[in-house]
Amino acid sequence: MAEKFDELKEYIEKNPSKLNEHLPRVLEEIKKDDTGDFIKELNYVIRDEVMDAVKAAKNKHEQIMAEICVECMKKKTELHLARARDIFHAKTVIKWKGHVGAIERILQDLAEPIEWVPTDREKRDMEQGEEKSLSWWESGKHLKKTIEEMIEAFSRDKILKKVAGSVLHLLTACMESASDMHIVVALGIVKTTEMTWEGTEKLFPDVLEAFLKWLRREDTDFEGNFDHKELGHEIPDWDLLEIAGKSSVAPLKNLMEYCLEQELEGEGLCNKLSVHGNILRKIILGFIKKKSDNVKLYRDLFPYVVKLLSCDVEDLEEVAAKAIGLPDIYKNGELMAPYGDAIADAYLDDKCKGTSAGLALNSLFRFNPEVVLSRIDRIVVLLEDMGTNDKHFLYMLLYDVSQLNSKVLVPHIDLMFEDVCHSSLMHFCFMTLANISLKHAEKFIKHVDRCVKAWKQNPNGAASACKAISSVGCLNKKEAGRCLKILFTKLKSIDPMWTGVVLMEVKRIGQAHKECLAVYKPNIVKLKKCQQIGVPDLVLALIDFLEGRSLLGLTEDVAEQREDIDDLDNRVTTTENDVSRIDETVAQQSEDIQNVKSEVNDQGERLDELKEVVDETVEKVEEIDHKTITNAPKWSRDVSKLLNPEHEHDWRFLAVRLGYSGEDIRNWALSPDPTMAILAEWYTTHKSSDATYAILSALEDMGRTDAAEIITQSLDEAELLVPKTPSDDSGKPPTVFLSYQWDHQPEVKAIKKHLEMAGFPCWMDIGQMGGGDQLFAKISQGMRSSKMVLCMVTEKYSNSENCNKEVNLANLLNKPIIPVLIDQTKWPPEGAMSMLFAQLLYIQFFNEKEYVRGEKFWEDAKFSELLGQISYHATPDESMVSDEYRDWIPQLEDDPVTVKKVSGDAENSPVQQQSHATETSEPPSVFISYQWDKQTEIKRLFSRLTGLGYHCWLDINQMGGGDPLYSKIDKGVRNAKVVISCVTPKYALSANCRREVSLSDALRKPIIPLLLEEMTWPPEGPMSMTFTQLLYIDFTKETTQAGFEDEKFDELIEKMNELAQPMIEVMPANEERKVDENLQTTTPKAEGKETTLTGNDATSLGEQPTPLQHDDQSEDSNSSRPPSGKKNRKSSTCLLL
Repeated sequence: MAEKFDELKEYIEKNPSKLNEHLPRVLEEIKKDDTGDFIKELNYVIRDEVMDAVKAAKNKHEQIMAEICVECMKKKTELHLARARDIFHAKTVIKWKGHVGAIERILQDLAEPIEWVPTDREKRDMEQGEEKSLSWWESGKHLKKTIEEMIEAFSRDKILKKVAGSVLHLLTACMESASDMHIVVALGIVKTTEMTWEGTEKLFPDVLEAFLKWLRREDTDFEGNFDHKELGHEIPDWDLLEIAGKSSVAPLKNLMEYCLEQELEGEGLCNKLSVHGNILRKIILGFIKKKSDNVKLYRDLFPYVVKLLSCDVEDLEEVAAKAIGLPDIYKNGELMAPYGDAIADAYLDDKCKGTSAGLALNSLFRFNPEVVLSRIDRIVVLLEDMGTNDKHFLYMLLYDVSQLNSKVLVPHIDLMFEDVCHSSLMHFCFMTLANISLKHAEKFIKHVDRCVKAWKQNPNGAASACKAISSVGCLNKKEAGRCLKILFTKLKSIDPMWTGVVLMEVKRIGQAHKECLAVYKPNIVKLKKCQQIGVPDLVLALIDFLEGRSLLGLTEDVAEQREDIDDLDNRVTTTENDVSRIDETVAQQSEDIQNVKSEVNDQGERLDELKEVVDETVEKVEEIDHKTITNAPKWSRDVSKLLNPEHEHDWRFLAVRLGYSGEDIRNWALSPDPTMAILAEWYTTHKSSDATYAILSALEDMGRTDAAEIITQSLDEAELLVPKTPSDDSGKPPTVFLSYQWDHQPEVKAIKKHLEMAGFPCWMDIGQMGGGDQLFAKISQGMRSSKMVLCMVTEKYSNSENCNKEVNLANLLNKPIIPVLIDQTKWPPEGAMSMLFAQLLYIQFFNEKEYVRGEKFWEDAKFSELLGQISYHATPDESMVSDEYRDWIPQLEDDPVTVKKVSGDAENSPVQQQSHATETSEPPSVFISYQWDKQTEIKRLFSRLTGLGYHCWLDINQMGGGDPLYSKIDKGVRNAKVVISCVTPKYALSANCRREVSLSDALRKPIIPLLLEEMTWPPEGPMSMTFTQLLYIDFTKETTQAGFEDEKFDELIEKMNELAQPMIEVMPANEERKVDENLQTTTPKAEGKETTLTGNDATSLGEQPTPLQHDDQSEDSNSSRPPSGKKNRKSSTCLLL
């Protein structure tokens, strides 16, 4: 047998590349190698010669190598596993994506029983009482490494997702077997970071059940077996728990129930939790917390979370408290109600300190008030030792308690007043105390000065301060005088917006002690001039009250009249009795009867008069009722009737659209008329016209046309909507349509102003639409009449539905689109616009400098770039151009050059005509490919080459605003004769640069690489295949890039001349000056002369001063090109007429 192995070994060593001959023999020998003799004899030959030859063949022997790998995994000896690892590790031996059958056979073999034969050293370690760790010992270490290498190979070849179910079955089988070697296999599966469990949700319950059975086994040893301890920590892994669904809840419940019965605290500082404690921690964090929004899913697990609040293991108590403090949990009173007592007791035992679990008491109080009320004294006492955050949560609870039962908080008024001046706590603290003062004002007499101090510290606490002070003022005349003095003194210094609040509380004191309020009647009269909405009506109501014209006075008059009516009724009754008794003597008493009739008539007249008084009283009552103290317009009550009833788009949705927070909405929910409260707040803080337009827009966006019609009708009747503007039918359609989002209106107004100063009339929605105009009709008309569209891009712009509509309309109408970034925004912006904007070049106006809104905030160069892009599509209106932009030209880096003008006779000659045709129709012959970080250097290179007469393509000069990016690049590459590739590390990684190089290579265009920065050659990445066979020119020196005039630049010119010749004749600047001196008396239009064109000259002729544009009057480039390497001749950018 040894001789046979020697023969095969020698043959392989001599002929390693003859794989088709010796691989089948190797496979057959491995199949028969039950003793391991073959693998021992040929181990190094297979590892080195065979594997090197297979790798060189690059996947040509996948099938037989897969069979060899299967057989090696089946033998499971150290050497067999080592060779299997070699196969798994090599990238060019097997593409496992095409060998699913072999993978399944390997996994099935691993599920079969695996015998562990301890080595002598392992036996000695166990006899000495060392912790059993098979996965780290020789017997299991190689198997574990092979499992990890196998999973990494499956992940690398993108087959892992397909076989994940089979891997999960293997994991389940290993835990059911529970043998030492199968535990090693399980660790190899769960310890690798490459494993993914996507698509195995239905199999996970089986894993959990097998895991629980393994935990319950008597031979599971977490103290003496390191592998058992590690597997216990790894099975409830985050990735595994993430795939758990509804079917996994029952096994998770059984697992939590079992673990709660075990020891939860670990040993030592590093292991604060036992294996069972760690399992509970991972279930809460990896399952309940990550799926907190799905209460139905983990409802059955919640009782065990509550139990952990009082498990006496600090880490687990903190985890449970944080879970209960999750918004989706603490807001669900129904979920927590059965466990209210346990949660409340844990809170009182300081188990929830530093978490938001205290907010759970708010939900419990609303669902079951008795849970909190029965413990209120113990809860309030906690204020003494709490931190600010915990106190804040507690005062939110006490505020709810004060609204339902303020009496229970009376004993704790002094304690709460200690926090009334705390900047972070005073809001809810003051509101709570104000509610208590309504029924227990006598407890606040000594705290009036404290209320005034808190009011001074926080002016926004005016409502709570006034309520508490006025409650004290209602007690007696002495306190009434004291409190009225405080309130009227504060009226002189507070913000006028709070005047109405103060007067309401003043009236409450006056109703209890009218004579005390009468002293301040002059102060009240002065407030008639107050412009704050609602205050004049309130002042008139107070004056009517003091002069006895109040509703209370009318009530007293009605009572007096009622007494007269009762007296009259008694007299009529008496008269009727008398009449009945004197029926027999009617004739005799006729005169008395006539007198009685007269009295009855008189009383009837008085009844008529009384009826008129009552009718007048009813009208006045209704009038006073409608004079509510609010800033909201008259139509607010009709809108409130529509929005107050619960609906998908009710008052809460309106509050969200107007930008109010959840806390504001929660407070308004307590109001009997929340819509009126929102409108009053909105009109208090916003200008009337702007506020009305915002409300109307919000209602239209919500789809509440019923409410919007009420506002529109009211505004039309009162003629209070946006004032009518003169008709915009000027006969001159706008050149530019400005599309923007209203939050940046001042910036867009500034841009509009400067564009019109440059001669480009603009269309902008403000000033264009009257109140009754249809929005979309006006936008459509403005866009159709304009020549191009400027999109003022911000993050809110990209998310705006109306702005998306405008962009889509511009695209459908084939209008040129120029995106202008006026705020920090990703490019392309996220959302529906990204597909369209991804092909466009933007102009960035935004910068980090501070500016005044409504004034110029951009750099001049950026505005010049914008004007240049607009000029591609429209010419400016000379009558509109201001002096500031009269001589506008783009920024040019080079000096102007002289270009010969052709005489009329020469122009008509056949030779010249042919020259014109060639020059104007010839596309750029040189394509410059670069990455934008090098734009400054590339501009200098472009100017240098153009100055030498080369017709170059550069993206920033070729494309006007709105042109598709990729179509321009494609045309430039296809028409070029040579491509100059400016290589940097960022260039090699750029997706757009990679596309340009790939296109050039596919079209077989000559490529000249210029190395602009130090880097390896060829560059790493997809470009390496193209650049490997090319020689680069070293442009890394700063001196080379500063002027492009050294020997490296000459080398570039030499290579370019082999592929493309200069197309433009250029006169250097020194010769230009000589020509200028000779032609000072010659007009620019003289035939056959030479003239110097500056940037201003070119612009004044209505042309874009880019070196890529040709004119019919330019002379054909028949003269020779000036030498590129002469440093005494500095070339310039060529400007052509």
